[in-house]
Amino acid sequence: MSKPFYNIMFCIFACDTIERYKKEIKKIKETWGKNNVDSYKLLFFLGEEGPFCDSDCIHLENVENDYLSASYKQYGGLKYIYENYNFNYVFICGTDTFVLTDNLIKFIIDDPQISPDKPLIIGGHGDNRQIGNTSVHFFAGGPGFILSKATMDIIYPQLGTMQEEWMWLCAENGYKTFVTACDLSLCYFLKKCEIIFINADNRFFNCNYLGYYPDHSPCCAKSVNIKTMISCHHMSLCDFDKLFTTINFT
Repeated sequence: MSKPFYNIMFCIFACDTIERYKKEIKKIKETWGKNNVDSYKLLFFLGEEGPFCDSDCIHLENVENDYLSASYKQYGGLKYIYENYNFNYVFICGTDTFVLTDNLIKFIIDDPQISPDKPLIIGGHGDNRQIGNTSVHFFAGGPGFILSKATMDIIYPQLGTMQEEWMWLCAENGYKTFVTACDLSLCYFLKKCEIIFINADNRFFNCNYLGYYPDHSPCCAKSVNIKTMISCHHMSLCDFDKLFTTINFT
């Protein structure tokens, strides 16, 4: 039996055992994930135990719902998608992220650098960390990032062991604060695999759609533009509704 094809698969690490995160899953389904289109599909990857039983909620065996679980949900989600779907791209993010899907699709089509056949990771709002003798640039996982099919082909054989290898690396080198950094860990392995990093400036925002953090301190308030924005992070439930209304009814 052939696997279903989608241009973009969304790998969303999620939690349905804590009320705040349950509400975020529901809010995504009410807003940017609401449209049932043929070109993309959303999947929420959850811990083994939890109440949500919709077909788009995938409970991963032997995965908890603690803070570290985001890493297992990320890698387990990627593995599940690769084994069960055909696709061109995978977009990885959490549940407090809003993706402007029309802008995302236009960006992928219009940028000549981007192709599913090229080994790419595409993101923004990143930083650098020193891992051993290597400086690793990583894209912030909050607003999310995109992996091409060619990248997934390369990393699929390692997806089942990446988190354990990362935890061992952190323990050996005393990187205590890096253990739960699933964005940094993935970018570390992608760099080792010589994946091409494309930094899309002012497209992926690690703050809300107005350019502010939850404490109302400014981040990208002077550069946000919802006409070109691909994603934004630290979105409150109210932010979700306001942005959804703005892009659909104005």
